[in-house]
Amino acid sequence: MRLGHSICIFCLLASGTAIPAQEPAGNTKQQAKELADKAKGEGSDRAKQVQDYCSAAQLEPKEKKYTDACNSYRAGLINDDSAWLASAIALYKGHDLDKAESTAKLVSSYDQ
Repeated sequence: MRLGHSICIFCLLASGTAIPAQEPAGNTKQQAKELADKAKGEGSDRAKQVQDYCSAAQLEPKEKKYTDACNSYRAGLINDDSAWLASAIALYKGHDLDKAESTAKLVSSYDQ
């Protein structure tokens, strides 16, 4: 019977060490700040900027600057993509297939 107790105690101890510690609230603030800083350094890749700012906004929904940046960059990305797509369609209709294809490739693949 002692072996049965030992196995139960071992299982309880093993399962207790497998549970990851909860992240403190301050860590999500730091992660959001790091994502926002990363977005600032993405250069002209608006899709990555949208992804980073929106991830920061999800981590810190009370932080209005992240939500505003997410919405602003997302709107800009949509405008850019719409312009590139319209241009590609016009080139296609004008039978300039090579330029239409290269212009269409400028449309981002970001989908959220």
